[in-house]
Formats: sequence, C-alpha cells, structure tokens
Amino acid sequence: MGLYDDSCALIDMYSKCGSVEDARFVFNEMPEKTTVGWNSIIAGYALHGYSEEALNIYYEMQDSGVKMDHFTFSIIMQKVTYKLVTELDHMEVDNSKLFPPLYFLISRFCSMHDELVMTSDKYNFVLI
Repeated sequence: MGLYDDSCALIDMYSKCGSVEDARFVFNEMPEKTTVGWNSIIAGYALHGYSEEALNIYYEMQDSGVKMDHFTFSIIMQKVTYKLVTELDHMEVDNSKLFPPLYFLISRFCSMHDELVMTSDKYNFVLI
C-alpha cells in the first residue's frame, strides 16, 4: 500500500468517524489527487450532510481536470437531487406542477435512496 492508498484510507476513516476537518487536512496534503481521493473527500462531506461543500469540492475536482467516475456521479446525483427537492419543498407553489416529470423522478429517487439507507442500517451493510 503506497502513500496515495494510505491517504485515501485515512480520508475514509476520518470521514466515517465524523472528523471531516481531519479528512480535509489529509486530502489537502495529498501529493497527487486522483479520482479515488476526490471521491473519498466528496463522500465524506456528503455522508455528514454537507451537501453544499460536497458540491463545491466536486467543482474543484472538475477545475483540476480530474475526470469523475460512476461513484462520483452517484454521490453528486444524490446531493443535487436532495438539494433540489429540499428547495422545491420550501417554495410557496405547487411543486408537482412545476416540473412534473422531473419532480416525480427526483421524489422517487429520494424515496428509494431513503429505503436503501434504512435497509442497510437494519441489515448492517455499507452503501458505497
């Protein structure tokens, strides 16, 4: 296991233990930031509900020229859809009439994700 692998493991460990600041410190000190490193820190922020920060880090990833993979896409889709549904729910209009197909799909996605999280907690498995 090299320095890069150790750094990603540390980011993951700190994030899962709730120390996002330490995870960010390790990430910032990484000599080479590849997709796995970026995914680790984005997932860490997303895990603790820091959607805005997770999205900002994703934008940093894009600016750095590192390409996203399916894992990055999954994390960002979850955060973006939750953010969009939250914003739509706080608007003083009939959300279902704004963008009916999009609103329906996002609502279903969020419901399915919530059910999957509850199932993973119940049966003690980890979502990636």
